[in-house]
Amino acid sequence: MKFYTCILFFVILGLSRTDASGVLDNPASIDSLPQVRLGIPEGQSEDPFEKKEDPLIDLHYGLLIDVNPVYFRSFQNVVGFDNLELLDQSIVNFGLESGFTINRWQVSIQLGFMKQYNTDLDSLHLSVGTIFSAFDLGYKIIDSRRIYVIPKLGVRWHRYRLLNSNKEYVIDIDRHLEDRDLDLRFNQGLGSLGLRVGYKINDSYNANKYFTSYSVGFYAAHSFKLHHRPGVFSRRNQLRTEGRLHYDQYIVGIYFNSHLSYPGR
Repeated sequence: MKFYTCILFFVILGLSRTDASGVLDNPASIDSLPQVRLGIPEGQSEDPFEKKEDPLIDLHYGLLIDVNPVYFRSFQNVVGFDNLELLDQSIVNFGLESGFTINRWQVSIQLGFMKQYNTDLDSLHLSVGTIFSAFDLGYKIIDSRRIYVIPKLGVRWHRYRLLNSNKEYVIDIDRHLEDRDLDLRFNQGLGSLGLRVGYKINDSYNANKYFTSYSVGFYAAHSFKLHHRPGVFSRRNQLRTEGRLHYDQYIVGIYFNSHLSYPGR
């Protein structure tokens, strides 16, 4: 029995070697064999070093110049011609911007300011201080290697402070009580719907693995008032008025930003 078993074993072994040699002698038959990947689960990449693209959080910060024309002609009878002329010059603001982008959604915050003076009058020193703050939400519909385009929806808050004081630094107290300093603050909220376009300038030195690029660009938006009459205040009181601020209903600006990118997970 053992003898017949050994003969059968060698016969099977001979047939297997014949089939294997036939495969090696015929290259076409090699291609027909199923490919076996050892140690790699089904559905996983063959290259263990291939990285999947993780979502990035892009932080940006920079400078801006913002233009938003406004007119105070409804208040001419209250503030006078000289103050009106100075208030109407409050159209340009310099400011700062910061925000982040994740999964193409961008959130940004802006803060701008400007100061105007008039020292040409004989007895009065006039000044207008302007501050605006803005919050924008947008989505990158185009995000190529060099160009990005972002439609944006935002809200803005403008504050204009008008100050009149005596040109002489030292005056009598009686004179000050007769001609008190003027201090008026106008507050107006705006909504905006616009577009932001940027050009990327990549870092050629790669000095920081998180630092990715600079960007320079412009934005333009249609603006609309969130309330018809501005809030007008003095130092201690809210003042009732029928006057209104008039805007040209457009906002334009230019900006320069730096970008830092971090893995989203």
